[in-house]
Amino acid sequence: QDVFARSDSLLNLSFSPMMVPLWQTALSFKGNTGKSLNDAACLLIERKDVTEDQPVFSFINLMGVHMPYHPSQKNLERFAPHLLHNKKAQHYLRHFNSDVFGWYAPLSRTQDELDKATLDGMYNAEVATQDELVGAFLKKLRESGRLDNTL
Repeated sequence: QDVFARSDSLLNLSFSPMMVPLWQTALSFKGNTGKSLNDAACLLIERKDVTEDQPVFSFINLMGVHMPYHPSQKNLERFAPHLLHNKKAQHYLRHFNSDVFGWYAPLSRTQDELDKATLDGMYNAEVATQDELVGAFLKKLRESGRLDNTL
């Protein structure tokens, strides 16, 4: 992965119209928020080679609220229940989730009410899902007694 960061030519190639759909569908650039937060909690609780009273700083970049949207089922049912039965909304979301270049550009048309409700609902479901995962992360740190010394 560092090879792309160190080479302007390879980085430009990776964003070319031919390459983006390949890496977008073959790789998960969003990662796995739940696993990332669990791993971070374990490291912050373990505090290997850190004195007991030394604060520890951690930066965790959560990508869950970025496209493509894949919230938990519970939050999908809460914020976008129409997606469970509305074929037009499901089609729109599938298309929107797969339109890699569309994510980088303004919408090309005015959204109708269903499309707007679909994206708003999915975004809200993703935010709620991320919120629950961050809450579980903080709970682990709090229960371990490490939260007060973690930044």
